[in-house]
Amino acid sequence: MSRDHGSLKWVVLVAAVLSQATFSATYFGLPSSGGEIAVAGDLSLGEVGTILAAPLLGMLLSVAILGVLADRLGERAVIGGGLAVAAGALLGASTAEGPTALAAWLANAVLFGASAAIGGKAAAAWFPSDRRAFAVSA
Repeated sequence: MSRDHGSLKWVVLVAAVLSQATFSATYFGLPSSGGEIAVAGDLSLGEVGTILAAPLLGMLLSVAILGVLADRLGERAVIGGGLAVAAGALLGASTAEGPTALAAWLANAVLFGASAAIGGKAAAAWFPSDRRAFAVSA
């Protein structure tokens, strides 16, 4: 059951793409700052590795749970709420004192930021079946 709401479907698609891009920049961009994290915190290679692995743990723990929540509460609430909490966690990470706090903030940022991954389904519902693959791939 696709909806034909003209330009609104493009707004939904752009929002989904932007939320996924923001999440990806956090998740995949973090390793590029590993050297700076090590120098700023006077950390060992193992400590930096733990900090950089923390987001993966957050994502692994959250994807299935976020999917269930989206089915029960609605995708809009889960995506919007998850990204808002992720933004707060990134702000917390920017002021973290020590490697343990930084790892915890980053794990939480990606734990809730993974809600962006369920945006593809939300965007696809706005497109007719012959264009749904394009919406999901974007």
